Amino acid sequence: MMSVNDRKVFVMALALVALMSIFVPVASAESQDWYLHNDLTLDKTGPGTGTKNVPVGTDSTAWTAGPAQCGLTIGAGTWTQSLDYAATSAGTLYMGVYKEEGNILVGFGSRIILSGTHSITPLEITGISVDFYTGQHLQSRMQWVPDSGTSALVVTCESGTKLTSPSTDPGYPVPELSSLILFSVGLLALAGYVVYKKKR
Repeated sequence: MMSVNDRKVFVMALALVALMSIFVPVASAESQDWYLHNDLTLDKTGPGTGTKNVPVGTDSTAWTAGPAQCGLTIGAGTWTQSLDYAATSAGTLYMGVYKEEGNILVGFGSRIILSGTHSITPLEITGISVDFYTGQHLQSRMQWVPDSGTSALVVTCESGTKLTSPSTDPGYPVPELSSLILFSVGLLALAGYVVYKKKR
């Protein structure tokens, strides 16, 4: 049976974990914005500057996010590609969301781009559920096919050009970080209690 002092230490450890839960909110699945930068990175840190050409051809232009820090699953849902573009010719833009390793298609969509337009257009991509493992990368790919000519599609890399994940996103690339912190604090508190009891 625990002594009065043992109970006090145990209660203090529980109080510490509860206090941490107040200041570190638990992460939950929700949509996130990924900005397309002109160096072909896909980043949540904020919009970039400049432009990037999506040339005509069979190869797609890919924007790549940093590696996942731990395993996670992004469930099925709608990805939204908001695009600030300029096109001198009408054509079709093929878009896909991929898991780079294994070239796995997460979602696919296409959109007709009208000649001479330059606007922010939200394009919906229906995505399937996909597992990301530690070190794997998320990609946004585009392939531009004009109706005539060889002019590239010019993508303006600013706040209007971003990929929004579905509400099933648990927090790529670091899902539930706050939960991991709380779990670690709880383990430390328990370990401290055990050490304290052994020293007595």
